Amino acid sequence: MKSFGDDKRLNKRALLINQLLERPEFADYWSLKWSELLRVKSEFPINLWPNAAQAYHRWIHASLVSRMPMDRFARELLTASGSNFRDPPVNFFRAIQDKSAKGIASAVALTFMGMRAGGLPKETLENMSVFFSCVAYKVSRYAKTGQGA
Repeated sequence: MKSFGDDKRLNKRALLINQLLERPEFADYWSLKWSELLRVKSEFPINLWPNAAQAYHRWIHASLVSRMPMDRFARELLTASGSNFRDPPVNFFRAIQDKSAKGIASAVALTFMGMRAGGLPKETLENMSVFFSCVAYKVSRYAKTGQGA
């Protein structure tokens, strides 16, 4: 194999980038980073069931392996509904501590816009809150109890 410096092809940089993106380590690394941002954990204060947290992480990893476009990734998280075991993106909402519409809007702003709610124009936060006011949580007989529930 030629070293990068010895390679005379004009597109050698693009070829190398594509090779690196295809490596399993790329999806492994970025799924860990996204898991931090999306609060994939089963301990307090998030309190997801371990199986739900595992499903959530597997969904993130599979999304990266399949090169899901980021707009679709965000849309699937923000429009998810159903069981947090059968539809892993639902765990995005389950992992938010403040489950009010404003709390969800604040978490979305921080996660996807990189801004704290206080840094957003008041009208923007209000409009986002209206959008998330339809999010509801169903309590099941399997729901965790105690702190953070």
